Amino acid sequence: MDTQGLKKELFENLLAEKENGLRALLALTGFANESLKRLITVVRVAENQELAKLLVKDKW
Repeated sequence: MDTQGLKKELFENLLAEKENGLRALLALTGFANESLKRLITVVRVAENQELAKLLVKDKW
């Protein structure tokens, strides 16, 4: 990460391949697990097309 930065591929690999990948990403970004769950719940419940487009919800 120091030499190449954080790339999309690193995020995808951590989530797909590593057992604790999500925990590692949350630690790297400083984002709390509870905050992530709240954000996902709001996005799922809110029928907001602009928000869904911004977060690429159709790819979930």
